[in-house]
Amino acid sequence: MAPPHDGPPKVRQHPAWLVKIIEAKRRAFDSLSDAEKAEALDVQKERRQRVRAKRAASLSLATQIFKLHDAGHTADEIAAIVGRRTISVRQFAAARGVFISRSTLLIRHGVTLSREGEDALRRMAADYGKTAAEALDDWLTFSLDDDAAVARRVLRVARRANTDQPQPLLMRRITR
Repeated sequence: MAPPHDGPPKVRQHPAWLVKIIEAKRRAFDSLSDAEKAEALDVQKERRQRVRAKRAASLSLATQIFKLHDAGHTADEIAAIVGRRTISVRQFAAARGVFISRSTLLIRHGVTLSREGEDALRRMAADYGKTAAEALDDWLTFSLDDDAAVARRVLRVARRANTDQPQPLLMRRITR
């Protein structure tokens, strides 16, 4: 089977009503004088440049906002840095699929659970007598309390006292 790009490009078929509109615009443009055509083309070029500049500014703002968000700043801090209102920063990010909270208490990173993990969480929550979100919140609070002592012990991760001297990541098993 030959690749689709072998041969001439396909002729694009437009509906009859659209062909009439395109032809009318072409005739209207052709009816202009040379000076009017030149002015129209200049206006089109300026408009394209404004659109490109606006797009570049939006991209720059998005890059700056998302870098600050990834660095751990709240919406209020980001708004102060970029010179916008908090609501506009939050709406700007939400339009691009990112939730930026004003609260410093909310979890900033989501975790993807497999179906089996989600089912296990729901079963644990049912046994616990709470919703899955409440059970997960309590579980995270418990495992990360006291500088994540419980999580470190379960995962056998040692705390590094001095970063200059390398230490093993796994703790030795504690025997009783």
